[in-house]
Amino acid sequence: MELDRTNILFIPLGAAWAGLGHALVRSLSHQVMVLLATILVWSLLNMNHAHKTALYLDQFFPVSKDPAFWLPMLTLPAAIVLILMLKVGLSEQWAWARAGGMFGLIAFLIWKPLFLRPLS
Repeated sequence: MELDRTNILFIPLGAAWAGLGHALVRSLSHQVMVLLATILVWSLLNMNHAHKTALYLDQFFPVSKDPAFWLPMLTLPAAIVLILMLKVGLSEQWAWARAGGMFGLIAFLIWKPLFLRPLS
């Protein structure tokens, strides 16, 4: 069994990975802008590399037209939810849970698990 973005285990494991990354950045600096800037720069660099790879792979199989092939894991919306939930006074445990939920929702909408895709 492969663990890629179409596997149902990607959502909880990806959310855990994103949460660990956010926690690492927050442990280095508690400033909101540092967290957002770090995640934004990582996302842009990752997306740029993945899109270039998709353009190269177009010579074998057209993949660059579908963003699901080259989008990075979208951790920025989860970070924004985390920051907003902490700012409104939600406990840290519930703020992290809501951020993980946001990550899971976005991952589900972009990379639908294989068992939910129509057979072609």
